[in-house]
Amino acid sequence: MKINLIRLIATAGATLKRYPVEMGIAAYGFVAGALLYEEVFTDHQANIALAPLFFALAFVLNNAIRCPRGRWAYYLCWVPIAPLWAVDPEAWVVSAAYAVTLANCVLGVAASRWTRDNKAFASEALTYLFNATVAAFFAGIAHLLLIAIYFSTVYIFGLPGRHNDGFLFYSSMAAYVLALPLMLLTFTRGNIDRELRPARMLDTLLNYIFTPALLAYTAILYAYFVQIAVTWSLPKGGLAYMIFVFAMLAVVVRSCQPLLGRRLYDWFFGRFSLIALPAVAMFWIGTLYRIRQYGFTEWRVYLLLCGAIMTLTLLMLMSRRTGRYLYIALMAGVVLSLFTYIPGLSAADIAVRSQERRVEALASSLGLLGPDGQFAGDTIIRPDSAQAASLRSLHESLDYLRNHHAPLRGLDSPADLSRYVPDGTWGEIIYGNGSSPGKSLYLDADGARFDLTGYPVFAPSSRYTKQGSHYDDSGDTLRIYQDGRQLLAIPFDSLMAVQFGRAGLGTGTLPDEETLSAHRSELMLYRADSLAVLFSSIWLGEEAGRPVLSNLQVNGVATRADRH
Repeated sequence: MKINLIRLIATAGATLKRYPVEMGIAAYGFVAGALLYEEVFTDHQANIALAPLFFALAFVLNNAIRCPRGRWAYYLCWVPIAPLWAVDPEAWVVSAAYAVTLANCVLGVAASRWTRDNKAFASEALTYLFNATVAAFFAGIAHLLLIAIYFSTVYIFGLPGRHNDGFLFYSSMAAYVLALPLMLLTFTRGNIDRELRPARMLDTLLNYIFTPALLAYTAILYAYFVQIAVTWSLPKGGLAYMIFVFAMLAVVVRSCQPLLGRRLYDWFFGRFSLIALPAVAMFWIGTLYRIRQYGFTEWRVYLLLCGAIMTLTLLMLMSRRTGRYLYIALMAGVVLSLFTYIPGLSAADIAVRSQERRVEALASSLGLLGPDGQFAGDTIIRPDSAQAASLRSLHESLDYLRNHHAPLRGLDSPADLSRYVPDGTWGEIIYGNGSSPGKSLYLDADGARFDLTGYPVFAPSSRYTKQGSHYDDSGDTLRIYQDGRQLLAIPFDSLMAVQFGRAGLGTGTLPDEETLSAHRSELMLYRADSLAVLFSSIWLGEEAGRPVLSNLQVNGVATRADRH
């Protein structure tokens, strides 16, 4: 036991010596997480999400820079961590740019050793994946064992459970923030220079599971291609994402072929660039058509970039000279970086400009713009007119611009378009649900003040992301989420009953505009024990003579400071 302990310490010491900055960043993540948990400071908590990015950066520089003169870049790459606490990166962390940065980290790690040989590149990439999987498995097992030992001790000896939450937090931090990186780096130090040998499990996985699935998927795509060619129709909207995943998965499996003991599908992967042509054609036809129809959004820009990366990859693989996975990884990283980090060229900026042009074109066609380019005039658009669809599209674009803090050509809210439709038809035109809100309430930029006493932690909320604070209002139910955890789920009818009750209004008939405006502060703020929801707009309509809540938009969610 003594020898094993000494050997374990020596192994950990060798890893710390080989990867000092990486382990320093892991230790920083542990300390910063502990300080946030203990509420030593509570500002800019999203900074903790930057630690994995710096860890990956340090690892890439450690591998890529072997010249002693350039090693200073590796040893100093952690320095920006501390100054970044002066800014709040939450908006960036929940944006597409953060997800793209994580993807760039993966590409950077794969390319960090500048390995040009395809077989060696694939061997290294699989080794990283294997090491990360094994490290995560061991860390998870260790964490579960710690939990079992702790709670068994608490139960057997009847100890108080007031420290349970703290133990769960610190044990998880120790397992996943300290032990997991240490094991990952230890495994990598020990086996990254060894060529991965053919393994029966890898042969079985690729030859008898993944590749047959790819062949079946190829047949399905060919059949669908024939169908749309015969019927002269457009590919379905979601097909582009499916084709991208299919093509890139095929490229990954192709890269693993030299590592197999039995290569059964060289005939397929050797010609995959040509075999995939119909799928690539469907990708571009469907994507470009929808962009032409609806304009760019940030995710459509990234879909276009993914298509460009996919197409360039398949073209590069047609030549032995250019078909090196190192070049493909570098190409993908450069493309994603150009359209993520450069102002004016970023996907977010391109999308905003596209939607602004779409707003101008639609509003001009409807005759809603004045000489100064701002919304003006008294045009009335009826629900049964051909212009109703254009107004719906205009509302969608304005809603996108509002959520990205872009000017709305003189409007305070997309719902201000309701002045261009007859009374009681707004919901019918915009949502097509036959429920037309006769009255609408909007939270203006300089709107009424709301009392959030007791809820000191406020976070803006969006329906366009699944990270951080976000909400879902589908199915006539409002669901509030925070960091993947559901905080609230309440049906629209229950929500309206609660809000009308707080305002002292009955739910038998829809109040008039003046009455609703007088109770605006009560109707636009929902309070519960653990949170308060501030609405930016709500739509009230009538069905069978009774008021209904037909739609809403959430401005943000305020919560209490205490932990649950």
